Amino acid sequence: MQVSLDDDQFCNLWVLLKQKWDSIDSPGIATFLKSFKDLHIDQNSHWYEGNAMGHPSTNNALEATNRYIKDHSTYRERLPMHLFLRAMEKLVQQRDTLPYRATCLSH
Repeated sequence: MQVSLDDDQFCNLWVLLKQKWDSIDSPGIATFLKSFKDLHIDQNSHWYEGNAMGHPSTNNALEATNRYIKDHSTYRERLPMHLFLRAMEKLVQQRDTLPYRATCLSH
């Protein structure tokens, strides 16, 4: 989705991604998809490359999110997949109860 060239491609890729993961019956995946849609599709959908053609792109926001996850969810430990997924589900549930900026920019 990040390398989408325009709104149509971005929206089509979201539909395909959602269809793929909706086919898996998992409350954790459903929670993540809802959170992702609310934040990255409905509220802030202009994060893909084609939205600012000709301008440099950075992944600073992604790196800040990764740091937050490492500092507050995994505590910089390499976790087995089942524990990592549990930690991510807890993080998504916490994120849903906090303002977005408080979750990502305060640390």
